[in-house]
Formats: sequence, C-alpha cells, structure tokens
Amino acid sequence: MNLNCGVATCISIKKGEYSTDEILEDLKLSINIDIFNIEDQEKYLYLTIKEDIFEDNIIDFIKSEISKLCDPYLERSIKFLDEFEGKTFDEMIEYSKDYNRMPFYHSIGYFGICNDISYIFTNLQCDATVNMVNYITDGKIIMECWYNIFKYLREKLVNATDNVLKDALFLTIGS
Repeated sequence: MNLNCGVATCISIKKGEYSTDEILEDLKLSINIDIFNIEDQEKYLYLTIKEDIFEDNIIDFIKSEISKLCDPYLERSIKFLDEFEGKTFDEMIEYSKDYNRMPFYHSIGYFGICNDISYIFTNLQCDATVNMVNYITDGKIIMECWYNIFKYLREKLVNATDNVLKDALFLTIGS
C-alpha cells in the first residue's frame, strides 16, 4: 500500500442512515461542493468533478504541487504533463491509462479496500471513497488510525494553494 495525494474525479458516498441533504450540509464544512456535479441514488451519493473546472485547472495545479518536491525527475514530469494540455477530461483520463505513471495516474476507489476519504466529514460518519488523479504516490505504508492525520494534512495542503481544485484534493492509502 502507498500514500497517495491526488485530485478527486468522483467521490462515492454510502448514505447509510443519512439523507442527501444531511450529507451535503456536512460536506460543505470541508469542501466546496460547487465544483462537483451531484448524482443522488438510493443508497449512494456521487460527486463528480465538473469537467470544465478540471480541464482548466488540473495541469497548473499538479505542476505547482510537484514543483515543491525535491524530485530529480521534475523536468521529465513537467514534459509529461505538457502532453495533457488542450485535452478534454475524457482524453486526459484515457491518456493517463495508456501511460499509467506519475504525476497523472487515475486510480479508482473501492469501499473498504482503498482510497477511503471518510475523514472529510465533520459531524457524520459516512463511508466514502474517491476516484482520483494521483500526482504523488510514495513509499510503502502501513497505518492504523490515520483519520486525524489525513484530516490535518489535507487541511494544510488545501490552505497552501488558491487553485479551485484544492477542494478536490485528498490523501489516501491505496495500491
């Protein structure tokens, strides 16, 4: 398992005992839900990133974030990201699948397995996972009780940027 940092393309929330309105009101305390399209189903709530917001911001966001790293391959990563310029959301995701590498790797979350982001809730306890474009994946990690540290780290990362995609930024443990 690795520690992943990325931008959500879809957040899946198991409603359980909560109504859609209760979930959305709680989410508003930690994220700007206006950058997502909302699909309400019987047992699940899906927040999918608005494609135009993603397309207009993702490359600048990732370049800015990875530039903060001590990465000897930064120039190569920037050139890789340049290949995404001008592509639509769907084209970016397809292109990333073809190359399957950082700093633009699309991972898909599964309940109870990986990409758990239940820490985004303030007053509720919902199961939530995320499909996301990982821009940093590092190490092998084994953690228990990661909820508070991920909530803390996410808040620090979100507060460190003005890019609109900051509200779609998440940390996960996944493969």
